[in-house]
Amino acid sequence: MDVLELDPRSPLKALLSQARTHIRSFYEAGRSSEQMDGAVCIDITALRLSNDSVDLIVSSDEGLVELICSLCRREQQPESEPRSLMEK
Repeated sequence: MDVLELDPRSPLKALLSQARTHIRSFYEAGRSSEQMDGAVCIDITALRLSNDSVDLIVSSDEGLVELICSLCRREQQPESEPRSLMEK
């Protein structure tokens, strides 16, 4: 399993690190993809991941969870009209 974790201080770090791939991330405005304590800075509204590269995205932030679910629903709808990432 390949996991993208959206909180570098997550208490699940030890468990998730057993995955085949475990990407720990954080977001800080104005920061490039620099690393901080092994975590990489990622803006999830502009993910640059190839299709099927992540099996699980883990976040405790309710707003992020809603955004990710919205993006997944949009991806499952073939030929859907383009929408803003923040649009529900």
